[in-house]
Formats: sequence, structure tokens, C-alpha cells
Amino acid sequence: MPSLLAWTGRLKANHFATCLPLIFQKMARDKKNYYQDTPKQIKKKIALFKQMPKQYNEYLESKKQKEEQQKQKEEQQKQKEEQQKQKEEENQMS
Repeated sequence: MPSLLAWTGRLKANHFATCLPLIFQKMARDKKNYYQDTPKQIKKKIALFKQMPKQYNEYLESKKQKEEQQKQKEEQQKQKEEQQKQKEEENQMS
């Protein structure tokens, strides 16, 4: 099952505003919500975090790096699969 972050990344911009309350409700029910924050509390904490430029920018940078690493892994996996396909084709021709 894709993570909530991956799911929100696929939303179109105009759908995001309508889905946002549902996302906060899902976050509130999440078993990792140790402090039992309500959707409204989660929304306030996210807004507060976004107002901290140093920490928020560090978060965005780390998120960007993770996405790039994931893309590299996917590309490497594709290359490996292509190489295996080529080897199989060569073996069949022999």
C-alpha cells in the first residue's frame, strides 16, 4: 500500500484542497499518531512547521534528495532488467 505522502503526491492541485480534511482525518486515525492528535491539531502543527524556514527548507531538501535517490534506484533496476533480457535473448539465439 502506498504511503500517505505518495498518495498526496499524485493528487492534482485542484483536488488537494477538497481532500485535505480527509488526509488529516486519516492522519489522526493512524497508529503512529502516538499523541492522539486531532485533525485540527495536526493541521496547526504542519502550519507551524512551515513557518520555520530553516527546518522546513531542510525537510524539503531531504525530501528532494530521497526522491532523487528513489529515481536512481528505479533507473538502475530498469537497466538490470534490460541487461537480463538481453542475456536471455542472446542465450535463446545461441
